[in-house]
Amino acid sequence: MRYVKQERRLTDLLLKRFVKDHENTADPKVRAAYGRLGGTVGIVTNILLAVIKYIAGVISGSAAIISDSVNNFSDSINSIVTLAGMSAAAKPADREHPYGHGRTEYLTALCIGIAIVYVGISLLVSSVKKVIHPEPVTPSAAVLIVLGISILMKLWLSLFNKKLGKMADSSVLMANSQDSRNDIFATGAAFAGTASAYFTTLPVDAVMGAVVSLYVTYSGFGILRDTIGDLLGRSASDETIGRLKEIVSKDDRILGVHDIMIHDYGPGHSLASCHVEADSRESLVEIHDIIDDAENEVYEQLGILLTIHIDPVDTEDDDLIRCRDMIAGFVRTLCENADIHDVRIVHKHTEPLLEFDVIFPYGKEKCSSGYREKIESFLDCNFPDLRYRFEIEYDNR
Repeated sequence: MRYVKQERRLTDLLLKRFVKDHENTADPKVRAAYGRLGGTVGIVTNILLAVIKYIAGVISGSAAIISDSVNNFSDSINSIVTLAGMSAAAKPADREHPYGHGRTEYLTALCIGIAIVYVGISLLVSSVKKVIHPEPVTPSAAVLIVLGISILMKLWLSLFNKKLGKMADSSVLMANSQDSRNDIFATGAAFAGTASAYFTTLPVDAVMGAVVSLYVTYSGFGILRDTIGDLLGRSASDETIGRLKEIVSKDDRILGVHDIMIHDYGPGHSLASCHVEADSRESLVEIHDIIDDAENEVYEQLGILLTIHIDPVDTEDDDLIRCRDMIAGFVRTLCENADIHDVRIVHKHTEPLLEFDVIFPYGKEKCSSGYREKIESFLDCNFPDLRYRFEIEYDNR
């Protein structure tokens, strides 16, 4: 507990000393400063550990320690990548990249993930060779002390990067934190393998190196999975969507919110659009003012640049209301969590056209012919006297 408190004090001291206005993490320049601080500290720490461990590994003849020193050297390269990636992500929008360069940070995290997987596989190959062809390990109290100090330093670096990553919402810094946490296990395994030489001649050192390499490889694939999801366009969290809906529908004159789409162009660079339903008899000027205020509040609270489309709703047409309620109830019997919205009558043809959108959850068949036939049959049977033609749009959410 005391160690964690000291780590927090040191982290706060470094932030105040090297990151101007460090609490304003929405500013790309501040986020870039976080990346520079994390990268610089990582480079210095990892190069120092790599040199010390390599010397200790050569002295003791430990495969786990030498592998761990190579791992630390690769970590210093990752820190250099972090510096370059977050600096590039902070560049402002330009003609070629009108939505900014925020996704550069995801590419940087991808590179770190690939590097971690490469190191993990390399360590595994080296350790398996040592298991097959064991080499003697010479334990030393000095070597064990060096490894113990290394574990403490890596623990601090992991907590340091984790705090910076959370404050700056940085996938790169969080990836570096995960990498440092891997190093704690790697160094711990090296410690156990070296200490085991006091008690046995079995290749415990090599076996521990193989176990750690598998863990390092697994964590690297985890980083790749998460980063690729960000690059492909991960859906926004339920919390973000819920908060956006809450802000937009705060005024009672907004009757519903749907078709929310959020596009992530990197941390702090998100664009979104949604449709809102409002009574067609409301003043267009007043509704415009409402959604204008909502767009501004969403940007201030969530950092999302939102565009809102208005869908007029006739709240006094009894036939339309009856159709909407019956259709919604029937659609939910076809598929749990299905819904309808944007129910409207369009007078563009000789006969009025009843239009609405049917929304099915992801994982269900989109535009299923079976669903379509059942809905259209339901409409024909239940509304034979309505002089409307029907037009149905199908979508997923």
